[in-house]
Amino acid sequence: FEKHIAFDAKNFVFHRSWGVGIIRKVENDNISINFGKKFGIKEMSLKMAVEALQPLAKDHIWVLKATKSKEELSKLVKTDIQWALKVIIKSFGNNCDFKRIKLELVPAILSASEWTSWSTKARKIIETDSTFGVNPNDITMYTVRERAISTEEKLANEFKAQKNFFARIDILMKFAKEADTESDLFADMFNYFTGYLRAFSVVNEQTGETEKAIILAEKYIAKMNEACDYLRQDLPICDELRKWSEKFFV
Repeated sequence: FEKHIAFDAKNFVFHRSWGVGIIRKVENDNISINFGKKFGIKEMSLKMAVEALQPLAKDHIWVLKATKSKEELSKLVKTDIQWALKVIIKSFGNNCDFKRIKLELVPAILSASEWTSWSTKARKIIETDSTFGVNPNDITMYTVRERAISTEEKLANEFKAQKNFFARIDILMKFAKEADTESDLFADMFNYFTGYLRAFSVVNEQTGETEKAIILAEKYIAKMNEACDYLRQDLPICDELRKWSEKFFV
């Protein structure tokens, strides 16, 4: 039933070969769709439409590209980057990366040179605007939130989505600079590193000190020392790090 509702008159659809179209009329089990000057009007059964067409929201980026001039849309995208980001991200199931964003904008709306400066501003907005988030399973995929969240929540979500140890430390230091270090979320981050170092020590005791393990441990320790210097020396994790470091290399 919901699929049939999507094929009401004046709704937009997408066909793999004909592109974006608008439904002109629906009579019984047949629908008439206008695919523009290039492909014209197409008739098909409702059953075929359900199988061959993808319903599109009126604010889908494909619909906007089909119904607005390049000049008009380019002006909107340049003057309101936040709006453009939200439109594109929501157009793809509220889960979209910058590769997809670029694909939709270049060269249809922005030139390659315009994209360079635009994307720099866009990334800054996504990093600082709490209405944007990341997919918890993929740090490269962005989402739009229904409500703004705190800086602490935003960074904590990025921390969970990030799988790289060193990148997580960078998020930790960013948290210390921009958010409340007294929050439980900050404590949770430190607990992760404490557990990580303990686990590494246990593995080392069980398997022996291989050259690879030592090299990796040296990198971890150097990065954690950097974090401790950046934050403050009296944090519990710093003492934990020093004790573990001495134990590992003795």
